[in-house]
Order: sequence, then structure tokens, then C-alpha cells
Amino acid sequence: MNRSIARNIVESGLVAVVLAVSVGMAQAQTQAEPAPSAPAVPQAQKGHRNLMAPAGNLVDINHASRTELKSVPGITTALAGRIMANRPFGSKAQLVSREIISAELYGRIKNRVTVRFTKKDLKELLGDKAPK
Repeated sequence: MNRSIARNIVESGLVAVVLAVSVGMAQAQTQAEPAPSAPAVPQAQKGHRNLMAPAGNLVDINHASRTELKSVPGITTALAGRIMANRPFGSKAQLVSREIISAELYGRIKNRVTVRFTKKDLKELLGDKAPK
């Protein structure tokens, strides 16, 4: 066998081994990374059972405190008060349809807020049609 051919075979084998080791290490590192911890979910009002839980760090417009509402960029103390005075909301889009906030502000905050329901909220929203 020609020395050049033998050398190419050896080099190819080494490259294959290095690639296999690299891929194995990358997979092991990916599997070893801990999953991100879930953020704390705020508790519903005392005595109420959560029917829908908020996702991530979203602010629940049906149950958030004035301070929590004000943590959303664009929500002022006055707007937080208007939101609280007009609860419960059946959807976050009702912030606009009930003329609580402008459509422009809604476009900026819609991915930062959510609506969570308790049995009491559903009774107020649905009346006799609420689930028991």
C-alpha cells in the first residue's frame, strides 16, 4: 500500500474519532444543563380556586395588586385603578373594548398580561351559565 494512501486513511480515522467525541460531549452537556425553574405563580384571592393559571411572568389583570399592575410598562397608577375598578375581565382585549386603555397601549402590553378566572369571576361574567 502506498504510504500516502495509508496516511490518508489514518487521518480520516482520526477525524472521525474527533467528530464522534465532540458530538458525544455536546449531547452530554445539553442533557446535563438544568431546566429553568418555573416562576412563582401568584395565589388567587383567598377562598377561590384557580381555574386558569397564568403563564410565565404575566400579570393577571383580574387579581393583580395596584403595584403589580404598575409593574407593566405603560400602566400608571390611574390606569391600575381603572383596571381594578372594572374587574372581572373575560379577556385581556376587554381592556380596550371597555375603554380602560387605548388600543396603542394594549398593543404594547398584550404580551405582558393575562386573565385568570376564579369561580367567583365566572359567576360575575356568566351569571347562571357559570359552571358549579
